[in-house]
Amino acid sequence: MENQELDRKVEVVLKETNEIIFRSAQDVDIGNRGRQAIRRMMTEIKDTFNPIIDLTKEKRDRYLDPLAAREKQIKAGIETYLLQAEIERRREEARLREIAEKELVKEIEKVNKKIEKLEKEKEQIKISDYPSMMKFEVISEKIKALQSQETQIRPSIPAAAIQKTEIDNLTYKTVKVAVFDENSKKMIIKAVAEGHVPESVLDINIVNVNKLINNGIIIPGVRVTEQVKTRTYQEK
Repeated sequence: MENQELDRKVEVVLKETNEIIFRSAQDVDIGNRGRQAIRRMMTEIKDTFNPIIDLTKEKRDRYLDPLAAREKQIKAGIETYLLQAEIERRREEARLREIAEKELVKEIEKVNKKIEKLEKEKEQIKISDYPSMMKFEVISEKIKALQSQETQIRPSIPAAAIQKTEIDNLTYKTVKVAVFDENSKKMIIKAVAEGHVPESVLDINIVNVNKLINNGIIIPGVRVTEQVKTRTYQEK
């Protein structure tokens, strides 16, 4: 392939993926398609120059470097948007769950009031004949039914799950990331000495610490933030 043709193709890809602003899932889809186009172009460049890599590395990198920089920029924009979308999704889930919990509390209160009313009626019954005995038994059964209903209501608080943002040919996950400051080391040593965290955290290796905090271990002195990690797949 002539270098002039490569120049044209790279220029087209860079132009098409320029200044993507991520405000919606549709923008993420556009950005992800841009990443795919960039990767296809990078593969084409590598296939063109690899057979004579020692002689053409500088030429190859002249094409690859701007493409790699653009892909990195798009990836960062996609992950920033998806993280914010995930934060908002959780916030909305929590809001809906709180509403559902309040509604369930009201339902339980209604049932309990009915039970209280029936209990009072039951207390006032003087069993002196068959009808009064039957009335007593009927009320008792009603109370049992309501108690069973109340028991079923309690664990039925819905998850209020809201679907995560889905993009074709893109998978992602949210991970916790450790952030250290000047006091972190002292606090970690103190926590290990007091037996609050495993000794493995003394090896202040970001990969090791991130693994621990993602497994639910709270490490004193380590601030935790979240990031989104994405994987883009080529269209089939």
